[in-house]
Amino acid sequence: MLRITDNVSPLPSPGRIFNMYFEKQKIAVFDIETTGLNPASSRLILSGIILIDESETRFIQLLAEDLSDEKLIIEETCSLLSEADVIITYNGRHFDVPFLSKRASLYGVSVPDKYNLDLYTVVRDYSSLRNMLSGLRQKDIEEFLGISTSRADTISGYESVKLFERYLNTGSFALRDKILLHNADDIRQLYRLLPVIRSTDFHKAMFRTGFPVSCGYVRGIRLSGKKLTVRGILNDPLDYISFPTAETPYSVTAVRSGGSIDVVFPCECEQGITFLDARRILGEDVSAAFERLPGMESGYLICSSDSGVPYMEINLFVKEFFKSRIPLMLY
Repeated sequence: MLRITDNVSPLPSPGRIFNMYFEKQKIAVFDIETTGLNPASSRLILSGIILIDESETRFIQLLAEDLSDEKLIIEETCSLLSEADVIITYNGRHFDVPFLSKRASLYGVSVPDKYNLDLYTVVRDYSSLRNMLSGLRQKDIEEFLGISTSRADTISGYESVKLFERYLNTGSFALRDKILLHNADDIRQLYRLLPVIRSTDFHKAMFRTGFPVSCGYVRGIRLSGKKLTVRGILNDPLDYISFPTAETPYSVTAVRSGGSIDVVFPCECEQGITFLDARRILGEDVSAAFERLPGMESGYLICSSDSGVPYMEINLFVKEFFKSRIPLMLY
């Protein structure tokens, strides 16, 4: 296995809306190259990762020099991803992560369970770009943002696979460098795609697909009738259950197997408005930070009204709850 590692200059901040959910999170920008689309019969031949934290930005590529290197690549990939809090991918929820998980299971390797910000899912489901652009490939979004000229490589993923087959037979450094350049540009450009979230309903996307919290990550939020349900994953799983009381008017269920946690907040409905008592749940000292938000009124969080659902305010409430209340209950 060939490993290439380099410290690179810090990348520019993706902006305020991104930082609202991911500030101070250690991020892994992640992309793989494979010999095909089916993990049952194809191999993982190259992982590219940019690891970003407050102190440094590292660029790592892991390339197979022989098909038998796959296990080593998977082990090292999982080790690197375990260092991150958040994984950023493009179609990674449907391809990169499931492919890695399937191949890893064949070798008995555990894939770290991390929150995956899949920009493809955000763009596809929470923007109008699919109606504006000819396609939603990563390169289509690069052209939309005006960053396509930042690429140095000229090949496609399909061509990269064909070059890899020739590389295995010849050991050509020129072919190897072309393959590495294609993957390197993919992950560098992927990070540069983050400003596309400004063209999406990003708060709604986070409400539906989740976001990291202090003790794990939220998988999604659902508002139904008189309850707001939050489903998540804990970093340190345990079995726990609590029922609503006067002091804690919500229920919490945590299951060690799988690390899941569900929190159900009771809501009230009056005159077409659904709301919950945020001050009672978070406490006077904590809820003060939310008093000036448009979705807050007299300590109550408006969950839905004729104006719609204030996704941002609900998301921030959930982040604060996991930060201030979950540690007190579970640890």
